[in-house]
Formats: sequence, structure tokens, C-alpha cells
Amino acid sequence: MLSLCQQQKIDFHVNNDQHNLILGGNLQREIRTILGEDFPKYKKQLRLNNIMFLEQLSSPNGKFLSTWKTIGRKTFTAGLARTPKWFKELQRHVLEDHNTRRLQQNYFTDSPSHFKGTEITFPNPQNSAKEFVSIWNPLLFRSSLGRIRMKNAENNTCVIEHWIVDEIASITASPVIKLCTGCDIHHPDFSTIETKATVHNLYCANLYHLSNATVISNSRPVLDKR
Repeated sequence: MLSLCQQQKIDFHVNNDQHNLILGGNLQREIRTILGEDFPKYKKQLRLNNIMFLEQLSSPNGKFLSTWKTIGRKTFTAGLARTPKWFKELQRHVLEDHNTRRLQQNYFTDSPSHFKGTEITFPNPQNSAKEFVSIWNPLLFRSSLGRIRMKNAENNTCVIEHWIVDEIASITASPVIKLCTGCDIHHPDFSTIETKATVHNLYCANLYHLSNATVISNSRPVLDKR
């Protein structure tokens, strides 16, 4: 059949939305294997969401199971709002701790070379949105969290106010961040920034290249009322 199509110069074009993109790939951690006899009941739902392997559902370090809210935002899922029954069943099989969502050790997955279907977005230099972002910090030699307070599209830079994880208020599924009240990251030149309405005092901020920042999606300030 394929040879005949080639001879007749017949091409097939499939809409990108119809592609079954499977990200992951360890047969020992196939959802089919984990669910066992229950798999046939959920086969259609799993196919609809392009899910085949546990690697697709685990955290980037491979040691925790993501919440369905997080999985629902992946590019390969159908975006179901309600937690499906097969996922609840899967949790009973693979979780060691339901509070932290830590996987049993035999279900740990390797660190991926991709983002497991998570859509990566970047700040728009042409607007004044004050996005929460993650950015590589050369002073710390690791990434840090922060909130953009000012953008300069002409030189592709931005002033980012440093935020840190609140270890007391945070839980695995809903991390909470709070303003840093001052650390080695801070540069005194950015202690204040002026807008048309007012002057803002910043406790811990510095200047960064805007192109190095990635937006933390579905975030909102819960402590900062400014």
C-alpha cells in the first residue's frame, strides 16, 4: 500500500491535534502494567489523554506523582477538569506517601531530557505585566524565583524582585512564596523603582536579561498587596 502511494505521489496529512504524542517510555512503568486487570476499563480515557507511561505523570526529578491539576495543563492531555477514576486508582498503586505524593522507590523515574509536556512560556517585553518567573541567578549558581517589577524592551532587561519559598505555609501541591526581605542578591541601585503612579521600595531586587526568565504559570501573589 505504501509503495503504491509513493508511485502515485499520494501524501497523507494529519492534523497536529490528532497526533498521539507519547512522552515517556519505560515498559516496566507502563500504566497498563500498573493498573493490571483494571486497565481495559480505562483504556479509552488514557488514549484520549495520550497517556501511556508513569514518566509522563511524575515530577521532573522522577520521585513524586504530579497532581491531576498539574497534569491537566500538559500539552498532551485533553484538559479534563475533574480527576478521572483511573488516576485515583493509579495513586493507590504507586504512592508511598499520599500527603507528599512521593512515589514508591520502585516507581522512581529517570530525570527527563524534555519537559514532560509542560508548556514553557516567556515574559512579553512589550507589556508591563508583573509576571512571577524563574531565572538563572549567576550570584547563586542556581535558579531563583521572583516577580518582574519593570521591563525595558530596548535592551531586553528587567528588574526582578526576589521571592523565596515559604517552608511553613507550602504544601507539595500548592507551594507558597513570599518576599525576600534582603539577601546577597540585592543590588542597591534597584532599591526603588518609579512608575507613573508612585515610587516602589524593593527589599531585594536586581537587574536580569529578560530572555533568561521563564514564566511561572497559574501563579498569583497571596502575600504582596502592592
